[in-house]
Amino acid sequence: MKSIVRGLAAGTVLAGATVGLAAPASAGPLDGMYTATLTQATPAGQGADPGKTMSVILSDCGPDCTKFLSSANAFVGDLRLQGNIFAGNVTSGKSGMVCNATLDNGSLYLVIDCPSMPANVQYQLARKP
Repeated sequence: MKSIVRGLAAGTVLAGATVGLAAPASAGPLDGMYTATLTQATPAGQGADPGKTMSVILSDCGPDCTKFLSSANAFVGDLRLQGNIFAGNVTSGKSGMVCNATLDNGSLYLVIDCPSMPANVQYQLARKP
C-alpha cells in the first residue's frame, strides 16, 4: 500500500512540474516586412483577385501592439493583441475608409473587413527574406 501511495505522489509531482513548465508561448509584436497574398475576397472581383500580393510592414507600437502598414498606404493602423489575435481598425490611405482587421499571431492569416462597402478580404502573410 505504501509503494502505491509513493508512486501516486511521485506521479503527481511530475505531472505538476510538466504543467508548470508547459507555459504558453508569449505572443509579441511581429516586426518585419511581409508579403500578403490574397486568398479570398467577398464579393469577388473589383481587382481583388486571389493570388494578388501586397507588401506589409509590421512594427512594434508598445506593449501588445503592432503597427500595420500596407503598400502604397492602402491600409494603416494599430492592432492590439487579444489572446493570439492582433485586432483593430485600419484606415485606407486612399479613401479614408475605416475597416476592421484581424491578424492571427500563429498562422499569420489576415482578414480585413470593410462593413461600409461591404467587403471582406483575406490574406496569408509570409515574412520576406
